[in-house]
Amino acid sequence: KDKKLLYTLGWHKGDVLSVKFDREEKYLMTGGEDGRSYIWSMATGKMVSSLPPHADYITSVAFSKNCLWGATGSYDKSVTITNISSMDISYRKKAHKGAVVFFKFLNRQKLISGGKIGELIIWNYAKGKVENRLQPMNYMILDAVLDNDENYLFVISKSNKKVSLYSM
Repeated sequence: KDKKLLYTLGWHKGDVLSVKFDREEKYLMTGGEDGRSYIWSMATGKMVSSLPPHADYITSVAFSKNCLWGATGSYDKSVTITNISSMDISYRKKAHKGAVVFFKFLNRQKLISGGKIGELIIWNYAKGKVENRLQPMNYMILDAVLDNDENYLFVISKSNKKVSLYSM
C-alpha cells in the first residue's frame, strides 16, 4: 500500500531499451532507441549526465563495480566505455559483428561484452582495448553470470537449450 510513483525520467526520443543501477543504487543509466544514454540521480530524479551517443539503438548499458566507468552497446556493433567520474576519457570500438546485447564488469579493469550473434569479448576497460575473444556461442546471448571469484562464466544463449561454462 506504500508503493508510489517517484519519478518519470523522460529525455529519450523513443523507447528505453536498457536500464541499470549503479552498485550503490544512487544512479540509474538508461539507453534507448534514439542512440542516447543518460545517467539519472535517484535522489532527485534529475538527469545528471549524458554519455556519448551511438548511431543506432542502445541495447545494453552498465556501470563498473567502482561506479567510475560506464559502458554502452548498440545495434551499430560498437561498445563505448566512458570514465563517468570525469567524462574526460571515452573509448569507442567496433569489435562485434552484431549488436551488443550485454555487459558484465569484472575486477582488475575487465569487462565482458556479449553480442547478438554469440560473440564474447573481454576488454581492459581502462585502456579501451580488446584483450581476448572467447569461443563464440551459436546463438544470441541472453544473459551471463560469473561466480564470486570470477573463475567461471556461465552463459545462456537463445535456442540451444543449454548453459555454457567458460573457465576465466
